Amino acid sequence: MAEKNIIYTKTFERIQQYKVDFAYSKNLFYSALNRLNQEEKDYLKYRKYIDVAISFFTLLSFSSAIYPKMDVLYLGVFAFLAFGLSIYQFINIKDFSRNIDYKTTADKYLSLHKTCKNLIIKAEDNIITLEELSKEIDSIQSIQDEIVRTSPTVKDEDYLKAKEQINNGNFEYTNEEIART
Repeated sequence: MAEKNIIYTKTFERIQQYKVDFAYSKNLFYSALNRLNQEEKDYLKYRKYIDVAISFFTLLSFSSAIYPKMDVLYLGVFAFLAFGLSIYQFINIKDFSRNIDYKTTADKYLSLHKTCKNLIIKAEDNIITLEELSKEIDSIQSIQDEIVRTSPTVKDEDYLKAKEQINNGNFEYTNEEIART
């Protein structure tokens, strides 16, 4: 008879809390990933403009072949500008290779979220025992500890964006589920 009441246990309540926690966590890291992808897109667009300017000034600095009477001072200024912009780009290189870390972390939280949803359904359908559910929670906690240990840092704006997405109903969580955490 105790198996039929699994959904009224603290263990079941805990798996429901995990589900919501992981919903926030996955949204947090997906929000961070979206922010970084937008930063990368903006950065690459900005670099293209500088590349065009470098090409333009380089072309102008070689224009003495076309316009032999052009003042050498102008040619030197154009060459200096092209060189300066090239140096500026070189010292301002940004590395976006860590974006994959954010996606990997978000995907791991998505997986844990789905695992919790499956366990909740199994408990509601009496397919899993309380002891099995407890073991699954221990396993989930272990996986979460590893994710937390290896996850990249996020900004406050990522937290706010993730919370806004959930509060605006972009996902399937009810206010009751969110209040349980």
